[in-house]
Amino acid sequence: NRRKLKARRQTFIANQPPDVITEEQRVSLRGGRNTRDILKRNATIKYQKGQAYFKAANYTMAQKYFEQALHARLMLLGPNHVNLAEVHDALGCIAILQGDTKRADNHFDAVERLNKLCQTIWL
Repeated sequence: NRRKLKARRQTFIANQPPDVITEEQRVSLRGGRNTRDILKRNATIKYQKGQAYFKAANYTMAQKYFEQALHARLMLLGPNHVNLAEVHDALGCIAILQGDTKRADNHFDAVERLNKLCQTIWL
């Protein structure tokens, strides 16, 4: 019985195409169909909340939400996407207002790097 079962399993495995996982199984392994959309929506909401706190001069909360938006956009878009520049710019402005010029320089350098990268891509 064991030999027959083993032979049947080997035959079954040998007859399967190399990609035996279904699309539904693949989607569930990735975290669902809407994961990317939810991440994009959260990044937008965090950025908008950061803008609202910035306008209200609550720079600590604005920084918190801009950092969350930056992390979400990094996960969503990668480190070299031009949409990161606006978040880095906002974080740089907050750093200047808080008196942290070193952190502001880091964010503004990132903005400059992203803008140069975008210009070289379009050339």
